[in-house]
Amino acid sequence: MRIEVIKYDRNPKIKQVSFNHRRKTMRKIATMLTLLCIAAFAQQKGTFADPRDKKTYKTVKVGEQTWMAENLNYSDKNHGKNDSKCYDDKPANCAKYGRIYNWETAMTACPKGWHLPTAAEWDALADFAGGAGEGKDEAAEKKLKAKKGWEGEGNVNGTDDYGFSALPGGRGSASGDFALIGNGGRWWSASWQYRRMNSFYDSSPWRSTDGSYLFSVRCLKGEPGEEAKAEIARIGEEKKARAEEEAKARAEEEARAKAEAKAKAEAKVKLDAIRKAKGGSFTDSRDKKKYNTIKIGEQVWMAQNLDYADKDSKCYDNKEENCKTYGRLYTWETAAKACPDGWHLPSDVEWRKLANSAGGKDSAGIKLKAAEGWLNYRERSGNGTEDYGFSAMPGGYGNDGGKFYDAGGGSYWWSANEALSGTANYHKISIDSYYGSSYEKKTYLRSVRCIQGKSPMEMLKANSGTFTDSRDKKAYKTIKIGNQTWMAENLTYNANGTKCYNNNPMGCDRYGKLYNWKTAMVSCPSGWHLPTDAEWDVLIATAGGSDVAGEKLKADTSWSNNGVGYNEFGFSALPGGSGIPNGNSFIYKGAGDFGSHWSATESKDNTKSNYRRMLHSSKNVANIDDPKTHLFSVRCLQGEAGAEAKAAMAKIEAELKTQPAQPAAQQPASQPKQQSPNENCSITFPKKSCVSMPTGTCKMAGGKVVDKCP
Repeated sequence: MRIEVIKYDRNPKIKQVSFNHRRKTMRKIATMLTLLCIAAFAQQKGTFADPRDKKTYKTVKVGEQTWMAENLNYSDKNHGKNDSKCYDDKPANCAKYGRIYNWETAMTACPKGWHLPTAAEWDALADFAGGAGEGKDEAAEKKLKAKKGWEGEGNVNGTDDYGFSALPGGRGSASGDFALIGNGGRWWSASWQYRRMNSFYDSSPWRSTDGSYLFSVRCLKGEPGEEAKAEIARIGEEKKARAEEEAKARAEEEARAKAEAKAKAEAKVKLDAIRKAKGGSFTDSRDKKKYNTIKIGEQVWMAQNLDYADKDSKCYDNKEENCKTYGRLYTWETAAKACPDGWHLPSDVEWRKLANSAGGKDSAGIKLKAAEGWLNYRERSGNGTEDYGFSAMPGGYGNDGGKFYDAGGGSYWWSANEALSGTANYHKISIDSYYGSSYEKKTYLRSVRCIQGKSPMEMLKANSGTFTDSRDKKAYKTIKIGNQTWMAENLTYNANGTKCYNNNPMGCDRYGKLYNWKTAMVSCPSGWHLPTDAEWDVLIATAGGSDVAGEKLKADTSWSNNGVGYNEFGFSALPGGSGIPNGNSFIYKGAGDFGSHWSATESKDNTKSNYRRMLHSSKNVANIDDPKTHLFSVRCLQGEAGAEAKAAMAKIEAELKTQPAQPAAQQPASQPKQQSPNENCSITFPKKSCVSMPTGTCKMAGGKVVDKCP
């Protein structure tokens, strides 16, 4: 130690003591000053325990403001799932960075005695830390950032001069996207804007955005300003209203769920009862799969879609579990042969019978649908009432490009009927319970629902034939029904006095000719005859009796007001209407609405004869009589007429020989003229040398008109 010696002091020890004393004193003063500084700085920091969840937060006083020195990490049970989150939905990020909130939640998230700072309060913080405004925020950000935790090249962390410890907690969105953790911090203000800091300084620290975004919250001590209080009150009222609406919606949903559960339980009880009464089971010998079966009306159906793994069949979305739920999807060619022995792919008529048995197509959809398995439709259940045990499941469909559609929302089943070239019909039930039909390419994929018994289409094919009338070379379809063989079309032979409906040739093309009774008696070709009442009765008995035979004998097209029949026997009865004499002309009525077919049996009043009539609105076949001069359709029956009919025919033929040909009634100018030739004109002679005239006479080559061609 160097000791300064002063010459005039005769005692150097005295000087040394004095110097040491001063040094000790200075040390004491320095220590006191240090302690005072530490004490003063310590007064700027503190802690706060949130009474709501007991979490403790560091606090720091910067200038005149006291801030939480950590991001808020409070989660209220009333927060919606998109109101606040942990970044990436990981609790560890909440522990490190705090939660992130949407703006409305942020406005009310701070505990009592604290508030979400306004943009002006954020600027006051920045101003104290080095300046706020263009070109000044960079220095403030450096002092406010934490000393570590920021990612990026170079010195991206802060100096944390005031203990504010800003961390890069990133951002989130209501859709579940997250970004910027480690690189960017985003903090809401009560002014709707948000304050941001990035690893690298951005000259625009303020941004405005959609309030649904999720940002961090730093709470500032003190009560919010009046404007913020008003906003908080508004948010509170809106949240209260939303909460009430949500509570109401929950109550409605609970009631709906209870009602659905009750309905499902009741449907199960009902289904069990239906299956017990009309159900059964069937095991496919090909793969040993077992199917429930159900009788609906006169039909027995599989109560499940077919799940036989045949060629050109697939599971929906190529997933095996969908085959277990919905059955397989088939191309039409595969579907046509997919049903096991004793079962077949249903025809359009069979599908229509099913719909009618279920109350008609307007109500069949919901009654045939399964009681569970369907998606909701317009906030309501898409399930059915399962009234018949058919258990229609929404298996969807596939196209020929490998795409699949509408599982859960629609049932699509192939029909055995082909449609346009390369297409076939299918029947469907949609999610809104609409029942209908359409057609599609045969290469598309549809479900298969098998029906028990032989295919009626195959049986009809076996009993079908053709006959060509030698008189005019017209070919007719024929059908064997029981022991009788009938023409499956109305007669179109151009005998004297016959008419087309409304004098329009299209009427003949569609419905055949209309005949008075005498002409009808002698118009069937050789080997065929006009049927008697007794022969009509045999046909009707074979078709189930007069009360239901009409529905089974009527064609499945051409009848008005959805009055088509099932055409189960291939008889194809058509609604040809009638012609009523009116002076020298006829009044035509009823085409599309009813079909009337002459019988060879005369009524007690010999001016009348019997005929069978079918209506579009009825299932039955009526036996009625009307004057023989009326015009009705003719269906010929194969075989020779009985003795009584033969005698009547002989008498009629004799009368016709003694009578000149009757001219046809003058036809309206607006209608195309009906060709009503003498029967010998176009049949016996070539048309080029002798042609029929509208008057019923014949015109020779050269212009000469004669009653008959020579």
